[in-house]
Amino acid sequence: MILITGQVPRAAMGTDAFQEAPVFNIMAPCAKHVFLVTDETKIEETMRRAFDIARSGRPGPVVVDVPKDVQNAMGVFKGSGLLPVRGYQERIDALAETQISAARPRRSSRCSARPSGRSSTSAAASSTARRRPSSAPSPSASASRS
Repeated sequence: MILITGQVPRAAMGTDAFQEAPVFNIMAPCAKHVFLVTDETKIEETMRRAFDIARSGRPGPVVVDVPKDVQNAMGVFKGSGLLPVRGYQERIDALAETQISAARPRRSSRCSARPSGRSSTSAAASSTARRRPSSAPSPSASASRS
């Protein structure tokens, strides 16, 4: 989902102008990414990147906030190009590598043979015997006293 929002002209931004909204502050907690287009020559690359981010990774909205003077600017349609977003592609590549490594089978670090040669039931019985102090009365002995 791409949300394209309008904003006051760039000259009025940050002055508490009439109908100015802090779109970044409002939308950042719930959006994958929020763009504020301040250069009219980069609006096409920004829109392409917004759709690229919306289609990749986890689902979520991408917000493109466009000031009024940028909306009214005339420009030449290029037809290609993505706005470079610092760190975004590296995070996507790292996530893909993590998913690939998680899909590989892991070797078990535990050995299936026991070094002492005892069966698992005798090993469990000896560990239980070690935990109980020898001076403590058994449950059957305390029941016979009452």
